[in-house]
Amino acid sequence: MKSRKLLLSLAVFFLVGAFVPTKASSLMYSEGEGEDNQPEARGWVSIGPDNVAGRVRAIMFDKYNDGVMYAASVGGGLYVSVNNGANWKEIDFSNGECYAATALAQGDDGAIYVGTGEGYYSDMFSGQNNRKSGLPGNGVYRVSFGVQNWAAGLASDADKYNYISTNSESTLISGTQPTKYDFTHEFCYVNDLAFVVGKLLIATKNGGLKVWDGSNLSTISIDGSSTVNVTDVKVNRDNKVAIAYDAGTTFKVALSNTAFTQEGNIPAFTSILAPQGEDAYGRIELTFGMKNNNMLYALVSNYMYGNLQGVYKADVNAESVTFGPKMTSNNLYIGSAMDEAMTIAVNDLEEEYIYIGCENLQRLFDANSADVFYAEQQTYTTAGRNSGMFVAPGMHAILFKENPQTTEDSLAIYVATDAGVYVFGKDATQTYSWQAANKGLKSSQYYNVAAAADGSVMGAAQSNAITYIANPSLDTEKSADIVWSPNSPGYTSYMAQTDRDGVDYSFTMDAQTGSNVASSAIYRTKPNVRKPYILMRSYNGLTRTYSDNNDYNEINDQTWHFGNGEAMLMNPQMSTEMGAAPFVAPMVYWESFNAPEAIRDTVSLQFVVTSNDLSIGATRIIRGDEVIRFVAGTELKDGDKVLVESNSLDYPFLYTLTAERFGTTPEGNLDFAPMGDTAILVPSPIKSRLFVATSNGVYACDEIMNFTKTYYRGATGLPWARVFNVNGGSGSAQDLYRNPVHAMAASADGNSLLLSVDHLGTGETDLLRVSGLATDSVDLGNVATGGFTGSFTDPNKFRLDTLATFNRTISSIAYEANSDVAYITFSGYNPSEVNAKRVSGLLGDVASVQFEDIALPATDGSDVKPVHSILLDAFSNKAYIGSDDGLYETANRNAASITWNKVSDFPSVPVYDLYQQTSNLPYFEYLSYLNNNATENAFEGTKYVGAIYAATYGKGLFMYRDELQSPMDTVSVGLADMPAQTVAQMNLYPNPAANNTVLNYSLATSSKVVMNIFDMNGRLVSSLDKGMQSSGSHSQIIDLRSMEKGVYMIQVVTNGAVKTAKLIVQ
Repeated sequence: MKSRKLLLSLAVFFLVGAFVPTKASSLMYSEGEGEDNQPEARGWVSIGPDNVAGRVRAIMFDKYNDGVMYAASVGGGLYVSVNNGANWKEIDFSNGECYAATALAQGDDGAIYVGTGEGYYSDMFSGQNNRKSGLPGNGVYRVSFGVQNWAAGLASDADKYNYISTNSESTLISGTQPTKYDFTHEFCYVNDLAFVVGKLLIATKNGGLKVWDGSNLSTISIDGSSTVNVTDVKVNRDNKVAIAYDAGTTFKVALSNTAFTQEGNIPAFTSILAPQGEDAYGRIELTFGMKNNNMLYALVSNYMYGNLQGVYKADVNAESVTFGPKMTSNNLYIGSAMDEAMTIAVNDLEEEYIYIGCENLQRLFDANSADVFYAEQQTYTTAGRNSGMFVAPGMHAILFKENPQTTEDSLAIYVATDAGVYVFGKDATQTYSWQAANKGLKSSQYYNVAAAADGSVMGAAQSNAITYIANPSLDTEKSADIVWSPNSPGYTSYMAQTDRDGVDYSFTMDAQTGSNVASSAIYRTKPNVRKPYILMRSYNGLTRTYSDNNDYNEINDQTWHFGNGEAMLMNPQMSTEMGAAPFVAPMVYWESFNAPEAIRDTVSLQFVVTSNDLSIGATRIIRGDEVIRFVAGTELKDGDKVLVESNSLDYPFLYTLTAERFGTTPEGNLDFAPMGDTAILVPSPIKSRLFVATSNGVYACDEIMNFTKTYYRGATGLPWARVFNVNGGSGSAQDLYRNPVHAMAASADGNSLLLSVDHLGTGETDLLRVSGLATDSVDLGNVATGGFTGSFTDPNKFRLDTLATFNRTISSIAYEANSDVAYITFSGYNPSEVNAKRVSGLLGDVASVQFEDIALPATDGSDVKPVHSILLDAFSNKAYIGSDDGLYETANRNAASITWNKVSDFPSVPVYDLYQQTSNLPYFEYLSYLNNNATENAFEGTKYVGAIYAATYGKGLFMYRDELQSPMDTVSVGLADMPAQTVAQMNLYPNPAANNTVLNYSLATSSKVVMNIFDMNGRLVSSLDKGMQSSGSHSQIIDLRSMEKGVYMIQVVTNGAVKTAKLIVQ
């Protein structure tokens, strides 16, 4: 677990103990004995999401069963739809052994062939957890369904899915299974498949073009090599085969010299496309025309830059097959990562339409009989996700119906992307538009996960920004909202994602990817909803929000902090080289309810002293079992307590008045006699910090849960400080990119931060410790713009130590609660060393730090298994590790010899993050007072204490609730003092409104009435004193023309109560 949230059990006892008296009083009580809500044991359960998909490399219609289509998802496996993509079901083609499906083909008997292993990211990122992972495969599989046209006679979708479930049989083709962890094996990565006259063609990364004839495997020599990287293979109806391949210094296209035949020899191949006076060709994708099936089209990328080189076509039936001139203009842009994602398809059933895609989809057609075709953009990465124009970037396949029977069939277009499948067709309003078609295609790829106090879950997902599941269930996989996306309503680009050259990274292809998530234990529900999350996309797209009444879909600058001006969360100078920012940037959220004395924030405690005991607005003094209204002349005693609201979303604590601070009178009372509205500063035990890694270094924010502060609010600005520099913080973008911060963890005592820094040039990784974070000499009040020396001579007085250097990447770090022991894990594959270590002696100097190997479960007799994540159970000696093939657990992490067991009810996919709900706060309600009015406040108790969440790369999110802890008792302060509601009814109309609205309200009794308008940050915008009003109905016109667009709270204050309503100004 990357310990992004640490809540100490001692801190919880400190807080709750302050609120539970030895016997009840009329103003303060505790109820319940801790409800035991332990659910029935279910093991690890998928919580979805069931509407969000990950990378789909291939899609294909069944040639013999109408409406049936297949999708190959990297990490998600093989899926089938029997209704043109309306929903999907998984086919377990590998008996749970492999989910890295990358390629599809169909045989003449109707069988489906599945290739596994994705090689497009393998060179740098295999076995890592910091980017799109190149997942190794397990060979090529054949999936049969009994008969060719199995869907004939099956009337319902349910019948068809049931048939597949009952009758599908899968076998691994002999000879195609690679040696585990041998990434040079010829079948480790399968790029494409094609079927021709009884033969399966297998395009591999390391083994050239393979042919399987049903019993034997052979290799076709390409350019004299049997190991060339063949990236694409296509067959036309005349059984001619075209391939694209990497020739070393350029990519080329080759064509079979003759057509393949059932019985004849396998033909040789001749190169027909190579650069002719042009830049070297990068990756090439091929397709044949649907009607003019002799026409071969090639989409070519630029070898150096990864963008579009051009589109070319050739007649493969010509006596001399040559490609014609380039068909695209030089300024046509479809993306700059075509080495990772590109696709081409042609629909020439009527006009000749060429579709090409990478980040966006373009349609080419001949507008004026010229060599260069006209381009018409079909999709927009900047459009809203529900606009009908958005398709996720990272396009891998385009599909049409070859024999359309209706107009709708002829217009339908399917695109496989990094975020699942999209289809162009009729929407609910019968309008043609682009829509996601991912229901049931559960293949989302996650990097991080976090849960809030109410059990809601946020996950950072590849190509799907941040997904929000409001109410996860053990019984039903729920849908998720995609939030904090560049396509979210209300989102605008902002300075923090613009590099020093002014390049905006907000809408680049990878900006669609979620990077990290964190949540606070605090969840306020009265008088308004505030449930905070910290969210980040790639390129340090950082935000914090407490939602707009539990709605995270629409972004605004009242409840979200990220943008320009007053809403800015962090200094743009913290990440000046966006392209060098860590793709999955480490982020640690540290939170304590009993923070070390030296680093406690000070908050203002204002005493309200009244002339008589009947005044509601008087400060309450808690003295043992007694609660006293502070009347003038009341003597204060040593040990008296006062309720104070912290700067972390106003979460309350009790401050103890002591003789040590105030002294005593000769009578033994405190020498402190507040008068009128006396205010004093008191230290708050509630403290939160955020640590974020950027391209330039690691930065700490000292009051991240103080939503009254943002970076650009003058003297009250949000404090950030740099605690570590990457390569001096001022190197070139390339230097910064090569030395990223990869993993971080904060100690439970808040004094130290462990971080790992990769050196991509040497393959080494440093484990560093920044200490002194919980000492009174530390100043987090300023953003450090100069170099950080990491010594006590530095103005910030942090200490930086290098603890060790390793020859592989540290993937995760987890601290024990004692802050002296931590665990580190390693990703990648290293056959000579184990990939987990226990680190002890961390409270001492460098010489006292010791490293101990932790043996891992052996795989094929080796110990090379990568470990992407680790979690130390906060309530037992258990530990969990996430590897490339699922989840492992041990019952005793402190044993001399640890025994790991594979979790059986968990899929064999990479697990990149593990998160536990370690907080245990009570449901907490109390009254606050303004003048002679009382407001009810409530903070929700922690739900699912002890629950563990897993973020997988391909199968979504999982949850384990079998060992929940008992929740804390409810805490109530002063609710018996709550007067009867004076305002019987209240409403606003119109709402939302633009120019004015009318507030209608009725009073149960006569009362003084004051109206206040607050923005969503709690700032008073306007106030109106209506004086004494009689009982009955009243109305007030409110002029909105001077108010900015956004969400506001209207408060009606009477003699005995406060009532609020939400107002939306358009």
